[in-house]
Amino acid sequence: MRTASHGRRCPEQLGLISERLSERNTRLFAQESSAVDYAAAWTDTLDSLRSIQLPPLVERYIAAYEEVGHRGAFLWRWCWRGVEETSLPLVPAEWKEHLLTTKLLAIILNVLLDDLADQRGSETLLETALSIPFHPQGRAAPAPDVPPEERRYFALIAELWHVLEERVRELPHHGVYRELYVFDYRQVFNSMRYSVLTRNRPALHNLAENRAYSPHNMNMMVFATLDLMAAPVDPAELGTIREAVWYAQSMGQLANMTATWRREVAARDFASRVFVQALDAGVVTAEQLQMLPPEDITASIESSGMEERLLAEWREQRQRLDVLMGRVRSFDMAHLVRGVDTLLGMHLAARGFI
Repeated sequence: MRTASHGRRCPEQLGLISERLSERNTRLFAQESSAVDYAAAWTDTLDSLRSIQLPPLVERYIAAYEEVGHRGAFLWRWCWRGVEETSLPLVPAEWKEHLLTTKLLAIILNVLLDDLADQRGSETLLETALSIPFHPQGRAAPAPDVPPEERRYFALIAELWHVLEERVRELPHHGVYRELYVFDYRQVFNSMRYSVLTRNRPALHNLAENRAYSPHNMNMMVFATLDLMAAPVDPAELGTIREAVWYAQSMGQLANMTATWRREVAARDFASRVFVQALDAGVVTAEQLQMLPPEDITASIESSGMEERLLAEWREQRQRLDVLMGRVRSFDMAHLVRGVDTLLGMHLAARGFI
């Protein structure tokens, strides 16, 4: 039975997590002379996860996921809050919960697929799983070549995709943006394929392709298209809106990398940009990533300032987002910018917990 790489986080652990964040944040930002003190607000954001009540449909599929993998309450409430923060503010009130629920179901599906992409020896299974979405015959069950021990895993992928499709087709402007939705989702799948390629052929790693392909695994372009299906905007602004969401997605992934790269060392999962930067800068070699003890790799990257380079890249993209914010008239883009800021804070505050 396939399992995820993260440990469980029971709801009662959320209090302990939030209690440990304030001191960490104070240390983290004590030397940031130009930064507003967001630390307390970010800690409050994480503390508020305890009060989130997920919809019954989401709880149902979390329970189904728990039968084949293990990620726990903290992750799903974390994702709900992150999706809520970064949704486009044009969504009408009557569609808000429908969309948040749909997006979280998509995240559960993404986790199922991503776990296959992360596990060596699962390349064929990943391709089989990626053939389920958008299958021309509307595949409702796993392919016959799926091993018996994986059938329940694949059945859940197929069921989740079917539910997603039903919910997406309910959105009032689904037909207008269907083609874009399919395109965006295929980029998510390609990012998983790219992760497999670079894992199997480490010499392929380079910063240009990592920046081009990897961010799509955040799903934010897909989610923005879903928001447009609920309330379309001035067509003349679509390019600007998508550019802004592209930067938001890239920044969301940079934030995620700052929080997760350390735990990936032990798993020899070096898809994160912090490792690609380290290779590019000559801090480590591909051979050293495969051979050195995890603690040595971590120490080399920490001492070379690779994480600070991630944050510098985040700040550069944030400046571009500020420029784009003034060009959108269909809705208040400042909401998205604040959401991206909060997402960074949530990740920095919870390093070691996600």
